Amino acid sequence: DRFGGWRSRETSTRFADYVACVTQRLSDRVKHYFTINEFVCFTDLGYANGIFAPGLELPKRECNQIRHHAVLAHGLAAKAIRAIAGADALVGIAENTDVCVPVIETEPHITAARTAMRVKAAPFLTGVEGKYPDFYLEQEGEDAPQFTDGDMEAIGTPLDFLGMNMY
Repeated sequence: DRFGGWRSRETSTRFADYVACVTQRLSDRVKHYFTINEFVCFTDLGYANGIFAPGLELPKRECNQIRHHAVLAHGLAAKAIRAIAGADALVGIAENTDVCVPVIETEPHITAARTAMRVKAAPFLTGVEGKYPDFYLEQEGEDAPQFTDGDMEAIGTPLDFLGMNMY
């Protein structure tokens, strides 16, 4: 591929261009949009585990950057949808993160389950809040993704819904 797939920041921009084109053609009929479905399937399973295309097993630092490019693509796509489809459009994302549930319904267990969900979702879903959580960046250290304030502004574009695919 010409740009290196999701290893390239350019793919995020090209994805947003594609979403803008689709939205332009469908917004008179479509009012509900998912920007991305299941980040992990095309990031981790394609670039970390080599299970899906392109079948690579890259180092952690590159995988984290690929994840960031995917989340940036979501943010740029959400901005494009909002700009083209207008106020009537509802925009969200869908992910298939692990689900953490409390073993016992007590406040400490509920808090632990919430914390575990945030940890598991850190590379993808927490970024939509407009910043990656400090614990994630600290945990990844020198392997953390590189990003700009503008990236996080785009990624933090307000959403109307979140889809959770639980298999």
